[in-house]
Amino acid sequence: MNPYKEILRKFFSEYVHTLRKCRGLTQEEMAEKLRISGRAYSDLERGIYCFSTVALVFLLLMLEEGEIKELLSPLLDEIEKVEGRGVAE
Repeated sequence: MNPYKEILRKFFSEYVHTLRKCRGLTQEEMAEKLRISGRAYSDLERGIYCFSTVALVFLLLMLEEGEIKELLSPLLDEIEKVEGRGVAE
C-alpha cells in the first residue's frame, strides 16, 4: 500500500478528532462544516477513509493561519520520517 496514503489517513483522522473535541463539536456538526455526511465523517475520524479534496478544502477553510501552520509542520515531519529525512542522528 502507498505509505503516503496511510500517513495521511492516520494523521488526518487524529487531527480532526482532536480539532472537533477542542471546538466542542459533535460529529454531525463537524460533518456539516466539512460538507459531508455524518457517516462519512465518522469513517474519516476512525481512519477508514482518507479525506476527499472537498472535505480537505473545507477543513482548511475552518482553520486560522496559525492553525494551518500547526497542521502542516507535524505532517511534514511524518512524511520526512517515511522518506528517511529529518531523523535525528
